[in-house]
Amino acid sequence: MCLPAKKFYDIARELPPEQVQIESGDNFWARLRCGSVSLELPGLDPSDFPALPEGGKAAISLPNTQLKDMLEKVIFATSSQESPLNLHGVLFEFLDKGRLRYLRMVATDGHRLALIDSEVKGSSSKEQLILPKRGLAEVRRVLTEDGEVEIYLGENVVKFVDGKRLVSIRLLEGQFPDYKHVLPKDLEKRVIVDRREFLASLKRADILASEKGEGVKFKIESDKMELKAGGGDVGQIVEEVPVQYRGDPISIIFNSRYLIDALTVMESDQVIFELRDQESAGLLRPEGDEDYLYLVMPMKMT
Repeated sequence: MCLPAKKFYDIARELPPEQVQIESGDNFWARLRCGSVSLELPGLDPSDFPALPEGGKAAISLPNTQLKDMLEKVIFATSSQESPLNLHGVLFEFLDKGRLRYLRMVATDGHRLALIDSEVKGSSSKEQLILPKRGLAEVRRVLTEDGEVEIYLGENVVKFVDGKRLVSIRLLEGQFPDYKHVLPKDLEKRVIVDRREFLASLKRADILASEKGEGVKFKIESDKMELKAGGGDVGQIVEEVPVQYRGDPISIIFNSRYLIDALTVMESDQVIFELRDQESAGLLRPEGDEDYLYLVMPMKMT
């Protein structure tokens, strides 16, 4: 039998904690009984249900917690709108670092970019894949906390298998933007700041910045970083955050929400924020972690 998913789920969620009996009826109808509850649901012809795609060989495997952590650290940076440049997808790239095999995930919406590398077991003949955000969000949701997930690579699909759970995702066609040429090198200005203090300050500034639809202005010099947001009839906030700073003084504006998103998924006590000038992208990463980075473009100074 084949039943309407959302309606069946909503009903099952509200049933009493007793045994459920499901029987098929004529014309694809189904009868459900649970304790004193009895109901009928119209179904669909099971023969019309699409066949599960062929899987291919298991290319790599990694712990469920590792995959969920990787997805959490990049998926928020994808575009919420479909794009011919596949900005609504996440790039999976397989890399060799010495004798070790790594999976790299990259996501960008054109204003920011998140990248994470993580060691995996196995190998793949494919160097790059692009998977849609929506499918990966489902993978992250259904994975258990324990065990390992195996990733099977087919011609047009990727299957994630976790014990009895299987999520199959059709690949996005086309190319992913060449992200490597936008990764900055040798940034002269370097801020080291307490992550929780930085995050709390940004959340306060965001209350007024988001009301005006503007960014947060940063003024960084010596051992302090000033955050300023708002103005006019919405009110204004100015806050100083102690930092370790190397470089000439700089004033720059960022979308506070973009920084909040990244700092929320980072786990280190301190983060490193590297800058060049008020028009170039800033590079944010956890201190002591070379496998994760976050690139964010500044807003125009006014």
